[in-house]
Amino acid sequence: MESEKQTINKTNVIILVAIIIAIVALIYIIKYKKTVQTSTSVAENETNYEMNGNEASNAENNNADNNEDNTINDSNDSNNNHNSENYDVSNAQKGTLVYAITKINIRKEDSEKSAVIGKINAEESATLIKSQDNGWCKVKYNNKEGFIYSKYLTTEKPEEAEHNEIDTEIINPRKLDKNKPMVALTFDDGPNPVSTPIILDTLEKYNARATFFDLGSLMENNSKIVKREEKIGCEVASHTYSHKNLNTLSENEVLEEQEKTDEQMQKILGHTSKLIRPPYGNANFLVKSYLNNYALIGWDIDTLDWESKNAESVIKEVRKYSNYDGKIVLMHSIYKSTAEAVKTIVPELIKKGYQLVTISEMAEAKGIKLQSGILYTEIK
Repeated sequence: MESEKQTINKTNVIILVAIIIAIVALIYIIKYKKTVQTSTSVAENETNYEMNGNEASNAENNNADNNEDNTINDSNDSNNNHNSENYDVSNAQKGTLVYAITKINIRKEDSEKSAVIGKINAEESATLIKSQDNGWCKVKYNNKEGFIYSKYLTTEKPEEAEHNEIDTEIINPRKLDKNKPMVALTFDDGPNPVSTPIILDTLEKYNARATFFDLGSLMENNSKIVKREEKIGCEVASHTYSHKNLNTLSENEVLEEQEKTDEQMQKILGHTSKLIRPPYGNANFLVKSYLNNYALIGWDIDTLDWESKNAESVIKEVRKYSNYDGKIVLMHSIYKSTAEAVKTIVPELIKKGYQLVTISEMAEAKGIKLQSGILYTEIK
């Protein structure tokens, strides 16, 4: 009996110890979870804004002058609503002129993995050699033969987009020296509650101005930031509502993207903007014709901040240039690294004698009337 009692006591002790260990472990897990949540809240906040607008890290990784259209890339875009039977080249005869509806690669072979041997710009023509069943066309362009995915070709010669004069309004006018060089810093994909205010702090400190191409989908929840952008003299313009590639949308969808952004701007600022930066810099001849009441703004200097996410790298990209007069510089207001880079870039440019101006200020100062149907990469 005594041996049996000892066994029971030992069992009870083991059970008690196990319960205590379980309780301690549970307390530790709860505390650890709270610590992790606290330490990551700011980072998660910024990440959420980067993801909003179709992954901002992929945005604008093409220079509007020199690089390929990174999102309309061969056969990747199978849902392009523009490429309907109206632009069918499958039955075109050999020797027919075919026109590109956007900037696109010319490949050595009929595969998007094949080497790029050239590029054809929107509205330029090539001579059709053969239309293939696999969706590719063999063409001759600049005395070279290669392949282009047929979805980006049309047998109809594109009509030139209308060039309507755009009346831009400078909300907070100031006196500029028209004989002094000027540069336009531009920021896409915001507003962001973490990094955008830091950028604004720097601009305000040096009495510098910039143009913010904001997403309509982010304006409402960050209306105070949008108001501050304008209050300190910066220009608020459109980067569409949800950062969709406009080249893949129908006319109604393109107009809806802009109209929804206009609604947000009217609600927050009491006015809209006649400036729009197409996401990824993409605006083929159809998009240009749809947006015939807006001036389309590209860029000449890509800081690649979306790629490096490193302040020193961004600064280095800007320093590569010796003359900034009339240049449009691309950055993104969603990265802390960009906000840190701006702290150096702004005073350096001012020290070199440049006036930091908005797009509309630069156009007015240089006597240039912005027009629709043109994608501006610089203003001179």
